[in-house]
Amino acid sequence: KWTRALWSASEGAQYRYGLTGTPIQDTLVDLWAILRYIAPSEYGSKTRFVDRFAETGYTSWGIFTVYGVKESARDEFYAGVYPRMRRMLKKIVLPFLPPVVHSTRYVEMLPAQAKAYKQMVKDTLAEIDGGTLIGTNPLSRATRLLQFSSAYAELITKELPDGRIESHVRLTNPSNKIKALIDDIESGDYGEESLVIFAQSRQLIELLSAEMTAKKWDHGLITGSINMDDRQKNIDAFQARKTRFILVTIDAGGVGLTLTAGSTMVFLQRAWSSTAMKQAESRAHRIGSEIHDQVRIVDYVSEGTLEEAQVVRLGSKFDRIESIVRDADLLKKLLTGEPIADSEVAPLDESEASDDTAEDI
Repeated sequence: KWTRALWSASEGAQYRYGLTGTPIQDTLVDLWAILRYIAPSEYGSKTRFVDRFAETGYTSWGIFTVYGVKESARDEFYAGVYPRMRRMLKKIVLPFLPPVVHSTRYVEMLPAQAKAYKQMVKDTLAEIDGGTLIGTNPLSRATRLLQFSSAYAELITKELPDGRIESHVRLTNPSNKIKALIDDIESGDYGEESLVIFAQSRQLIELLSAEMTAKKWDHGLITGSINMDDRQKNIDAFQARKTRFILVTIDAGGVGLTLTAGSTMVFLQRAWSSTAMKQAESRAHRIGSEIHDQVRIVDYVSEGTLEEAQVVRLGSKFDRIESIVRDADLLKKLLTGEPIADSEVAPLDESEASDDTAEDI
């Protein structure tokens, strides 16, 4: 829709430019809208674009997946893209930004979490409050393991009017991540710094919010359940230093936000996509952050869990590492610490490479 609107607004223009720091968020298909806008005569519908250029397939669970550029169309694809792209390193475009310093804090799971985690690893199920939670396939199993790495959970069930039983999982205390972060703040580890705190799970963010509210710590929230007006008010309050903490889910706040009042970004959880992580890490490291001597990124990682392998993979060149947790054999290797060969993972296409860049197309 926005492509059609731009086309209408710029009809008759001699030149068109697409400027973005993230031309590809997931797969090469993300490029279609930009290419369609700047060269409409060469790029038709999205369906034709996928059929023409994309290597596609289905996972064992019938999920349609784009793996990269089709080998037979590789030369044609790059012949159209490369002459139109200028790629600049972030450190060249914004040389005045402060350095980024990474650190990791390893925390032990609390007993209830550890018990559920070990059951899920061993038996693909866990007995939790409210019932039995089953990891029906590698993806759901990995999801449950990452949940238990951050907090305990309970199974909520209710009977629907038609007699069917509906159930869902809800994260609950105890949470080793929340306890560790609160302890670190209270012990003065972060001094008077303003913190941007990220998690993948909205439930984990809301659990942390409840703890901060109980301690009367002013903070803002950016999640999918926060309306746009309140979201902007929370951002403004944080940027004006009226609140010291802002709690953000990666999906809702990983792109497009400026949170440069924060000199430290804390990640209680991570996304499986390294592109999404790069974007989230840029919320406080952008124009405006030069007021700080450095920007810190602190990862809280549960010891002896799938999270350790997740962090390693995010630091590698696998931008589509979610393919790992959709494969039973690869997931088993992650859980046991066995090495994973590059050839075992869905190939990372050049157009999907994620580094420290700002890209213009």
